Amino acid sequence: MLADAVQRRKITVGALEKALILAPTRGRTATALAIEALRAGIRSAPEQDFRLIAKRVRTPPVLFNPLLQLPSGRRISPDALIEECGLVHESERPRSP
Repeated sequence: MLADAVQRRKITVGALEKALILAPTRGRTATALAIEALRAGIRSAPEQDFRLIAKRVRTPPVLFNPLLQLPSGRRISPDALIEECGLVHESERPRSP
């Protein structure tokens, strides 16, 4: 829900962080973790799953949703980029049966 609001430019990650300071303590941990993921560039649950896997297996630094410019001038934003390995990752949501 928070990622959707950030993607739609309804609120910034900074504003969410400020609101968290004033929020009640109940549920704060989950919200803080979600905001931390947003700060890292995560924009969906599958991306967060990949982020946790990458942290667990200790990959080189991962950039999430970076804006890249191709030699043609076209701009793209892959879900994850590991520059050291030349690896781009796209997370897919599971399809409903």
